[in-house]
Amino acid sequence: MKKTAAGLIEHCKKALKEKWKYVYGAKMQILTLSQIQALRREYGSLVWPSDNAKAGHMCCDCSGLISSYTGIERSSSNYNDTALGSVKMSELKKNWSSYVGWGLWLPGHIGIVAEKEGYYYAMDGSDRNMVCNPLSKQLWLRAIKLKDIDYTPTPQKKEDDEMVEEIKATVNGKEIKANAIVKDGVTYIELRSLENADFKVDFAKQTKMRYLYNAVKELPITVNGKETSVEAVNLDGYNFVPIRSLAAALGVEVEYKDGKVCLKMEKP
Repeated sequence: MKKTAAGLIEHCKKALKEKWKYVYGAKMQILTLSQIQALRREYGSLVWPSDNAKAGHMCCDCSGLISSYTGIERSSSNYNDTALGSVKMSELKKNWSSYVGWGLWLPGHIGIVAEKEGYYYAMDGSDRNMVCNPLSKQLWLRAIKLKDIDYTPTPQKKEDDEMVEEIKATVNGKEIKANAIVKDGVTYIELRSLENADFKVDFAKQTKMRYLYNAVKELPITVNGKETSVEAVNLDGYNFVPIRSLAAALGVEVEYKDGKVCLKMEKP
């Protein structure tokens, strides 16, 4: 089975949830005290005295976090030496979504670019253990494309397309049809649908969002000349916003009656 960026991210989440402990030289194993002491004899001061308290816990080191997923054991330096490419940190920050699941490298240490922008996963040393931390917590030098990970883009899931459905909404007593999606239990309505209620909906250059694979992002909008922002999902070039967030931006109440969305507002 191929090892993917998405699978590596899930592996990191598992380590975080299960609170894996950092011990230098460990490769995802529940260590006994005698095993920790043996690692100390082998690696010296890299295995801290405080690591003794980690006996009985799942333990791993930074390179072990990756190799325990791929099944191919490498050191942090070997991951760097065998990398299929690398980018500067400035490039990573500009195009974050393009590098999710890549390694993050500095001499003697390795982490993973998280799906959350500005964050990394790592077995981050004996004092921190498994973390998902802001980039500022480490002096990473570059992001590296890991040799053992398949970074082929994952196609959009079919169910994402099937989420778009037509709903009925009542705006100032007028019933309209609107496109909507449901994501994580929240109903998002397509902004363009408000044109069916005789509202003018326009898009300035600064409000356009590039295709974001259904990620929730902040979308700047202007309501009656006042600038604000709402959470939004961009699907196939169309912006969807949570109905309640839209109502809050417009300063109106929203309610649901007989399976319909009801908004009371004045036209701009």
